Amino acid sequence: MINNDEELTLLVSRLRNSDMLLEKLNNSVRGPLYSIMELARITLEENLTPDQTSDNLAMIERSGRNMNESIDDIMALRQIYMKDVHIHPLRIYIVDLLNRLKCDLEKTLENYKTSFTASDDKMMDKAILVDYTVLLQVCRKFAKNTARFMSFQKKIDFVVDKVAEDNGTITLRLSMAFAEFSLTSPLIDALTMPFETLQSKAENSSSHLDPHCLIIRYFMHAMGTDTIDIENNCNGSTVISINLTFPVVSQKDFAKLNLDSIDFTGKRILVADDDDVNLKIIEKLLMDKNADFVTVRDGKEALHTFRDEHGRFDLILMDIIMPDMSGLDVTREIRQTTTLPNAKSIPIIAMTVSALHENYYESKAVGMNAHLVKPVEPERLYATIAEYLG
Repeated sequence: MINNDEELTLLVSRLRNSDMLLEKLNNSVRGPLYSIMELARITLEENLTPDQTSDNLAMIERSGRNMNESIDDIMALRQIYMKDVHIHPLRIYIVDLLNRLKCDLEKTLENYKTSFTASDDKMMDKAILVDYTVLLQVCRKFAKNTARFMSFQKKIDFVVDKVAEDNGTITLRLSMAFAEFSLTSPLIDALTMPFETLQSKAENSSSHLDPHCLIIRYFMHAMGTDTIDIENNCNGSTVISINLTFPVVSQKDFAKLNLDSIDFTGKRILVADDDDVNLKIIEKLLMDKNADFVTVRDGKEALHTFRDEHGRFDLILMDIIMPDMSGLDVTREIRQTTTLPNAKSIPIIAMTVSALHENYYESKAVGMNAHLVKPVEPERLYATIAEYLG
């Protein structure tokens, strides 16, 4: 029940924001999706040269990447409007994190000349806890949305420094230097204003804030910092820097991160997914690690298979949205089974397109151990399976 005018105004504002997000999602996905489908048809049906086919595939990949980024933006803005911004840290070596950052930025800024350096080689073999999907998203937005204002020399230099290491944490400084370019005052204000001021403006439906700046600031806040250093130099360049502190994974856990040595020989995995493409991808990934697996295509089949096989599986990969019976319902039924000894203990990992934070709560509430969002990166899948298989 709404108690006062202030709550009503806030509710109306959130509904209006939700409508805006739905419209943006429709525009960001429908057009590019149709273009991808038509270009894929042309590539398959026309008698193209190998070079033309390669160019078309590159365009399809680029369009898909941009569409995926647009969807991520919409989901991030929804979290901001619903005051539900969260991160989900995972373990990763710093060298792997920086390699991903380098590859991601090179793809994002393919029309720009870029360099990427790390000033301290000794930090590279350390492992940290970080939501690297969010970190990549933030860095991508810094680079892409600042670079679009550059009209002359399109050159960006990225530098990663170790600022400090103490009490089980490491602080990294990520810097981006833009040659022959200075940020405008409104953009500087949006990136550097106190976070409380930004929150107030974001909740005011009449305020017009750059959505990319909102995403950067809110998710940096979730990662533990509200400080962005911006330096407009006399030589015409601009340097943007942020300091982020991460927990360091202990030496004891280092071996668990060696994905190359992971081998699932002798491990039996039940895979439930109603999408043939997803099943093909997962089958290939599991075969590469020598796992023994059984695949099913709907929820009821997943439950019957688990029971018919007397629970003789080491782990379950479970889609959430399936016909007949959802992955949540299947998991709930398995956890309530009393006749099979491992029903309450078998690791169940959600693999789903459901990326809203409430979906994490739902999967945990019914007894799932982890929640992976599609498209699932191989490294994240292997690391999660390895963690729960010990």
